Amino acid sequence: MSQMGNTFFKNLYKYSLALKATALTLFIFLPLHISAQNQTEVKPNSNSFMKAPTEIKWAKQAEGLYLGSTLISNPVSSFKSELVLLRINLDHFKLQVADSRQHGPSLNTVKALTLKNKAFAGINANFYGRNDKPLGLVISEGKTLNQLHRSGSVLTGVFYLVNNKPRIAHRDNFQKISPTLALQAGPRIISDKKKLSFKKSNGPTRRSGIAITSKNEIILYATKSRFPGARLEDIQDVFSMPTLAVTDVLNFDGGGSSQFYFSKSTLTGEVSKKTNSSISEINISGGDPVPIALVVTKK
Repeated sequence: MSQMGNTFFKNLYKYSLALKATALTLFIFLPLHISAQNQTEVKPNSNSFMKAPTEIKWAKQAEGLYLGSTLISNPVSSFKSELVLLRINLDHFKLQVADSRQHGPSLNTVKALTLKNKAFAGINANFYGRNDKPLGLVISEGKTLNQLHRSGSVLTGVFYLVNNKPRIAHRDNFQKISPTLALQAGPRIISDKKKLSFKKSNGPTRRSGIAITSKNEIILYATKSRFPGARLEDIQDVFSMPTLAVTDVLNFDGGGSSQFYFSKSTLTGEVSKKTNSSISEINISGGDPVPIALVVTKK
């Protein structure tokens, strides 16, 4: 065989190895959705082989409103995911349910739902089915728009407000004591300051959800990039940092549904310019429109 022939087959062999490595990488990092069959809540488990998330640096946007972010390491890659957080004092701001069905189409982007409701921030919430209808409880301004979902091991949590106090409860313990707002999703990630374990490990994907602090503040969170995302255990590690004083965390619909929007100009009523020390807009867009968003307005 000629030297040219040897070189050709050597290059072909290297190319085939590269294809296998690429296929393995894609398999590892494809977003994984959690099914009701592969996850459940069991006794707390503090085991973690991940590096601790970086300390969160908060930037004040208004009285009682702070934007922050942290980096999450990935167990099988050198890539890190950025987690964006919005900390909200409900003495200064109001939460509202934004239902896409009230604006025409059954599904919409979080950015569109936020702006249509004259809000300055929003995040996706409920899961939804093939008919584009939200799954689980939806209560808006004291009116029940969707009934409680009682089966499966994913939609286990309910976020709700009573007398403007935020709460997260297991669906079996949820008491309808005239809540003004309620949204059902899951799974619960932290309950009463304790991590909740999952029946099977879950892969990294885009995440979003809501946390409650001991001061009755809420924290909206979402992974910023499409790749590589985060595991539920990674979110647990972030909100287990003592400086956050978080008591409860609830996961919202993830993957392509995971979205977050923030507009400084809508908040202030002025056209804001992005500088090194300020953020004018954050739009974490998803691949899928959603039926329900939780949006934030000024009181």
